[in-house]
Amino acid sequence: MDADTFANSIKTALTDTIRDLASDRGSKNHAERPDHFDGHRTNYGAFRRNLLLYVQAIRTDNEKIVTALSFLTKGDADAWAQLYVQQYTDDLESSASKLKWTDFLAELDKRFLDPRITELAREKLFRMTQGRAVDAETFLATFEDLRIKGGLVNAEHHDTILVDYLKKAMWPELVLVITTTYDSSKTSALATIDTLKMLKTLNEADYDKAKIEIEKPISYAKFKEYALEHATNVQRFASRVQNTPTVVAPRQTFERRVAPQVVYQPPPGPPPQQVQQTATPPRPSGLRQREPDVIPMDVDRTRARNEGRCFKCDQKGHIARDCKARELRHVVRALSNEAWEELAEMRRADATANATTSDEGFAPPQ
Repeated sequence: MDADTFANSIKTALTDTIRDLASDRGSKNHAERPDHFDGHRTNYGAFRRNLLLYVQAIRTDNEKIVTALSFLTKGDADAWAQLYVQQYTDDLESSASKLKWTDFLAELDKRFLDPRITELAREKLFRMTQGRAVDAETFLATFEDLRIKGGLVNAEHHDTILVDYLKKAMWPELVLVITTTYDSSKTSALATIDTLKMLKTLNEADYDKAKIEIEKPISYAKFKEYALEHATNVQRFASRVQNTPTVVAPRQTFERRVAPQVVYQPPPGPPPQQVQQTATPPRPSGLRQREPDVIPMDVDRTRARNEGRCFKCDQKGHIARDCKARELRHVVRALSNEAWEELAEMRRADATANATTSDEGFAPPQ
């Protein structure tokens, strides 16, 4: 063997050794070992995530599967691992195994992944609310985890839904700041492209594209960015407002004015004389008792009829229907004016005659 051949052999061996060392250094596992899985579906999500990180440093699918089986040692997970090993014993021991890591992971998911995990995650996402004691960073981290579990990962289709969820769940003051900031940025951007278009720096096609892009509603990523940017200031302002004492104006009260009651007091003077009451002497039994001043008409008519007297003239021998006084009343009512004047003239003549007769026998005193 000549010197050149020997040198080339040494060079090739060193190159292979360096390549192997570099490969081993790159394959060093920096992830933490996952905990052993017990078969409960509630713990499968965390176990699966840690397992995927841990097997990233393993090169072949067969080694990844063997490593994953070594962590399935408790409960239902142990029973499933034993069944899998019995079914694929030859492939696991062969260096030319045709087992695929993706197929193994799919079978593991089919057995232990909760089929309602997507539905439950979306339900929790919809019911989430940010309390006053929860900062925006913690809330958004929980929201992001539920978003991924719920399968809301397509920005084109899911951004509008996610932004609506955040607007409903986060502090109203923070949501107002986010929307105001985004609207201000849109206004500034539109003014900028209008200026560029006026200066002929931006052509019509580029202007239309830029305007459409600017006028789009806020995205989920941009909403989160603004939330983390302004959350601290909003929280500080809210706490300062809550700690500020509320000044309440004193309530004015008015006294109700009541007019004083005037009590009548008799004027001073001698006491009134006491009148001594005397007994009323009894009436003689022979006298007729005095009738009351007011007698009901029905009683008076009945009494007059029983006694055979006229109710009109109080005379016996006839009743009120045949009373002459009633006929005289009708005669008086039927008199004419001339008759009344004649009667008046006769009355005056009688009065004059009576006065003359009285004066003839009168002599003044001497």
